[in-house]
Amino acid sequence: MLPVYIVKGIYTNVYHELKRIIDFTWLGVACSNDGAEVTEDSNIVYGVLSPIDWLNRTPYPFDTTAQGIAVKTGMPVFVPDTIETTYLIDQELSKKGIRSYVCVPLKSKGITIGTITLGSRKKGAFTEIHLSLLHQITPQLAIAIENARLFIFIKESEKKYRDLVENAPEMIHEIGPEEKFINVNKTELNKLGYSLQEMMQMTLEDIVPNEQKEEIKRYMKRMVETGSGELETVFLTKMGKEINVEINGTGLYNNKTKEYICTRAFVRDITERKNMEEQVRRSEKLASMGELAAAIAHEIRNPLGAICNSVGILDAHLKVTGQDKDLLEMIVEQSERLDRIISDFLTFAHPREPSFSLQNIREVIKNTIFLLEQDSRYTDQVEIKEIYESVLPKVYLDTDLIHQVFWNLLINSLDAMLKGGQIRIMVRKATLFLRDAVEIIISDTGRGIPSHELDKIFEPFYTTKSEGTGLGLSVVQRIIDDHGGTIDVKSKEGKGTTFSIKLPVGPMGNGKEKIKNNLLMG
Repeated sequence: MLPVYIVKGIYTNVYHELKRIIDFTWLGVACSNDGAEVTEDSNIVYGVLSPIDWLNRTPYPFDTTAQGIAVKTGMPVFVPDTIETTYLIDQELSKKGIRSYVCVPLKSKGITIGTITLGSRKKGAFTEIHLSLLHQITPQLAIAIENARLFIFIKESEKKYRDLVENAPEMIHEIGPEEKFINVNKTELNKLGYSLQEMMQMTLEDIVPNEQKEEIKRYMKRMVETGSGELETVFLTKMGKEINVEINGTGLYNNKTKEYICTRAFVRDITERKNMEEQVRRSEKLASMGELAAAIAHEIRNPLGAICNSVGILDAHLKVTGQDKDLLEMIVEQSERLDRIISDFLTFAHPREPSFSLQNIREVIKNTIFLLEQDSRYTDQVEIKEIYESVLPKVYLDTDLIHQVFWNLLINSLDAMLKGGQIRIMVRKATLFLRDAVEIIISDTGRGIPSHELDKIFEPFYTTKSEGTGLGLSVVQRIIDDHGGTIDVKSKEGKGTTFSIKLPVGPMGNGKEKIKNNLLMG
């Protein structure tokens, strides 16, 4: 059915124009669908559009009414007196005070699309003269109705298309010749945090980091010259958060002049995919480095054992004193330290298989915090703030290994806050590879990690500490991999560091293989 405001405009105008040349009370317009049923029924009485139920047609089959006959035969129908009840619906019209009426088919392009009916309170009010007048105006009325239908169809199609675009999972935007945004869908606005008005004052260069701006210029140039382009880049939200994206753009041109109109682009958030790629890269590097470490450790441990035994024999037989004894003790002490490092290497290279069970992640964290507070590095200058979502699912994990993860991260935070500070632990529900997960975010207010070191911190043997093997975060990475989870880090020098861990709620099987499979499918 056509919207009321369009019906009222068209039919009311028709009523008043006809009223100038014909005396009548009621104007009825019925539109049909292939002549089988009424799809739109409007009644103007005394110049006013009446309610839809003014004339109840429901009890009467369409093909038994004057309108149905006119549609079926394509011929006009006269009813000089409704009291005589030529058609069943005449009783309803008589009750409404309509004594006579004439019904004329409406034709568009040779097809009957409905009828127009004029009704009067007088008996035998209509003649062939009135019919002749109606034959003159019905073609124009039919065209007006068809145009109104087409207008509504286009509007509804536009609305459906707009709804589809606005609610699409991908970001969609259009950029005009001046390189400013001219249209941006809700998905992109929500992701970036800007309003449409703000975005329309911006260019694509305004939402990428400085180091990406030249690439954006080249991309926009390709769009104008070739009409297509793909690009992986980084978007910056209004709050400064980075989103890895993949842009697939198409140039739109004037069909006649071939003049460039705009670029329409579909933008996909690939942040999670990039994180998975990086995690797979790190995992594979850890595996290869681990095997190398094991081989080296075995080669070193044998001669180291001989050195330790020889020093012990020398100390027992020579009975050295003074500086000589100090030197022997230093050799023993450093040999033992080297043996501990070798043990760390071997543990890293051949970690034990996790023993999974359903655990309360909150309890694992609280137990780790309790032990941390007993450590000599923990002081009153350190504040630990815990935030837990009200309802958290239990997680399949190896308690000892996950405790080791939290311990390493929290100790690193303490080492980064020698003068004190705050450690913030937030735990909430999340998703990982389209599955339920728990996210643990551990942040501190320490000295932070320089940007040029961030990409290296998970690499084996990389450390900025004077003591240590540089295996702590590598081990953390491997444990999280074995749990089928992910770990990410963000840091600003002088501001602090944030580690974000996601662990799947349910059993994941082989964690590393699961990550690779999800990456291949994604």
